[in-house]
Amino acid sequence: MRQIVTATQIDKWFESMSRDAQELLPHLIRKLITITVDPKDLVAIRIPVGDQVNLPGYDGIVITAAPHMYVPEKQSVWEMGTGDPKEKANRVYDSRKKDPGEIDQKTTTFVFVTPHEFRGRDAWLREKRSEGLWKDIVVIDVVDLDNWLEQNFGVARWLARQMGVPVDGVYDLEGFKKEEIDA
Repeated sequence: MRQIVTATQIDKWFESMSRDAQELLPHLIRKLITITVDPKDLVAIRIPVGDQVNLPGYDGIVITAAPHMYVPEKQSVWEMGTGDPKEKANRVYDSRKKDPGEIDQKTTTFVFVTPHEFRGRDAWLREKRSEGLWKDIVVIDVVDLDNWLEQNFGVARWLARQMGVPVDGVYDLEGFKKEEIDA
């Protein structure tokens, strides 16, 4: 089965650096977290979206009671960027290294999200992890987003609509039942 929205489409759409792209990425991540983490395990989530993306502080703070493939267990801080992945990751990492705010880095995982391929990701992670400042450091790039979306049809369909990718007539089983059988 073909994916509703592909990694290439995601990468190209977010290349625009438009305000829409900057507002959509945190909204996508918030939707993915809330749909994939069991509600009983999602202790807290604060990811400003829309016109709130310029609020000071981390792009997101999430606390969970159990790990998920893309969401660390316990407390994690999230930073996101739609521009050059390495440049943005270095900028926000260095900024949070100097001033983590009220966050205890030793008990908190630092997560960086980019809708692009992060070339040199593994080397970047090794270098930053070797500093030993954070409990752990995670990078979620377009390859991970593509996989995460493949597991969450409804969010993938929502994203496709936001990006202007035609999805009329594309349903998951539950959506088909609601719109076609129960109508």
